[in-house]
Amino acid sequence: MKTLQYLSKRDENNSFIRFKAPIVKYEISNFMFSELSKSKFYKILKEYLPEEYTELYFKKKFNLELDHLSSKIVINDWNFNNDKDNYFEEIITDDYPYFKILKSYLALKNIKIKKKINF
Repeated sequence: MKTLQYLSKRDENNSFIRFKAPIVKYEISNFMFSELSKSKFYKILKEYLPEEYTELYFKKKFNLELDHLSSKIVINDWNFNNDKDNYFEEIITDDYPYFKILKSYLALKNIKIKKKINF
C-alpha cells in the first residue's frame, strides 16, 4: 500500500526532508497571494479594510491551510527520486476554495493534484 510518510527520509545533503516543507509552503502561498491580489474581489476588499491586515490575513490563511499539502509534495518528490513503489502520479487533496490557483501553480512545477471526494 502506498503511503506518504516522512519516516527517516533524507535529501542529498543528508538533512531530513521534513525541513523542505516550509519552503515549499512559502513558495505556494506567495504565488497564491500574488494571484489573489490581482483579482477584483481583493481590490474591493482592500477598499474597506486596511491593506496590510488583509494581506496578512490571506498569507497566514494560505500558510496554515497548505501545511499538509506541502508535506505531501515534498514526500512524493522524494519518493519519485528514491522509492518509485510509493510514488503517486496525482496527489489527492482537500477541496480548497482557491483550488484553481493552487492547481495552476503546481502545474508549473509538473505536479498533478486531484480533489478528494467526500461522501
